[in-house]
Amino acid sequence: MSPDSLLFWTLIVVTQVIGLVSYGLVHSWLATYNGGFNWSSNTASHMIQNYHALFMTVGFMLLFGEATLTYRLLSRIKAPYLVQKVVHASILLLATVFWVVGLVAALKARGLDKAQGEDVLHFYSYHSWVGFLLLMIFLCQLCFALGWHTLFIRYVPPRFQALYQNIHTFNGIFLFTLTTVTCLTGLNELALLKAEDYSSLSSSGIHLNFAGLAILGFAVLIIYLLWKPEYKLTPSIGGPVTDGDTENNLHPMT
Repeated sequence: MSPDSLLFWTLIVVTQVIGLVSYGLVHSWLATYNGGFNWSSNTASHMIQNYHALFMTVGFMLLFGEATLTYRLLSRIKAPYLVQKVVHASILLLATVFWVVGLVAALKARGLDKAQGEDVLHFYSYHSWVGFLLLMIFLCQLCFALGWHTLFIRYVPPRFQALYQNIHTFNGIFLFTLTTVTCLTGLNELALLKAEDYSSLSSSGIHLNFAGLAILGFAVLIIYLLWKPEYKLTPSIGGPVTDGDTENNLHPMT
């Protein structure tokens, strides 16, 4: 194994470990310091709201991050390009399921608060605005990609396929960056509103800070793996073939 490949796989392992740690820290904080989880609660809206924080972390942060690495990983083991696309799309669809449930949890919790006579406001914070923008762009990207690959791809000249591929790749990295911002602002809201004695460096606040650092570390490693040209073994349409390319990796996007 070359030093470059060894570094690649080392970074992949470290990324997975940090991703699992970030999930564990968020889950344990919600369970330990914010009342745990109860979807059927009729009195404690925060126990429903906790599903929002957890599922958005899993769906948008972790699964979305894994989806962006699909081509890097599967091209390394010389998987056919069609397999790479199917796995990429499948992970994104699974992520969509998680964020839909997470969004429903937030709305359900707000509805319970309103039913209990509280003055409930929606979409007033920076976190909710960025999250809503993220959802809209993500849905547009997902729907367009599915339509592109199932309806239009065979009728589009290769140069336009290459243009779409570049736009799709940029949007993916942009959306993942936006995901990181959304998760971190959400954790910041939890810290300011829910963490006991946060300004006094309480155990609750420190726990949540470490969760934020883990999410940030996960995001930085993902973006680095996507940015480094040497890790891109599946060539762009019309681009040069590198040493890890196989006949199955060469395409246009079909």
